[in-house]
Amino acid sequence: MLGKSVLRLLALLLAMAAFLAACGTQGEAGLESTAATTGSSAETSGSASGTEDKRTSAAAASSESKTTTGDVDEREIKRVVIPEGYSFYQIAATLEENGICGARDFFDAAQNYTVQSFTVPNNPDVAYRYEGFLFPATYELYTDSDPVEVLKKMLNAYYEYSGLPDYDSLILASVIERETRSTEQMAMISSVFNNRIKQGIKLGSDVTAEYVNNYIVQSGTWIKNPDRYRALFNTAWNDDFVGVLPAGPICSPGIRAINAAQNPAKSDYLFFFFGADHQNHYSKTYSEHLAQIEQYGLG
Repeated sequence: MLGKSVLRLLALLLAMAAFLAACGTQGEAGLESTAATTGSSAETSGSASGTEDKRTSAAAASSESKTTTGDVDEREIKRVVIPEGYSFYQIAATLEENGICGARDFFDAAQNYTVQSFTVPNNPDVAYRYEGFLFPATYELYTDSDPVEVLKKMLNAYYEYSGLPDYDSLILASVIERETRSTEQMAMISSVFNNRIKQGIKLGSDVTAEYVNNYIVQSGTWIKNPDRYRALFNTAWNDDFVGVLPAGPICSPGIRAINAAQNPAKSDYLFFFFGADHQNHYSKTYSEHLAQIEQYGLG
């Protein structure tokens, strides 16, 4: 039989081997593979693109810290804010404005990338494949980055912090995000939209029309046949639109909008508008809605 001292030595060696093996494990299960990612979840509040919003905490997603040769990377690090409610087109433009990567390069990378860590519907009716899935946060990024690496970091942030809502909830959250900045009003607007959905009534949201006009039609050569998206997204006074929800998300919603989409306030309202008095007004019938518009005016 082996002596007790030998057995203790063997046990110590086995423990050290297990520890070294654990240290050698790279990456985190479920995440897109990137050179380095750090930080925590955050919400922004309509801050200017490319600048940090000091009123909120921030999520930092750092680009690779060294080049493949092992030399220290001398590229400039920039802190880039992606606010809640930004569309893919706005995010791409922000990256280009900050020298992170070209907007068109980012678009091409996203259209051809297949996410590994969660499911994104293969939806032929959306103009931007990852619209809604680029999590709004503050990212620390190197200038002249590989657009695929930047995309992965934003998708990783979505995976970690969004709660992975179902697709319809994400679509609804994106509309709510563009309708209001108020957490309380988000829940009420969600109530209106959910009541309309239950009755099979299209949302009738002006922000869906603005999305098509401002971020698809104006994209230039990025999107082929952009006018076809009016019938897929424009839920506001559009006889060509035959659904209830738009075909996909219209922006990247934050946590508050996602929560509101999943947890609407309780009401019987089917209409709302933002008045000239800078207040939201809600009504149960179309006649009440028109009367309130007459009384308060449109904001």
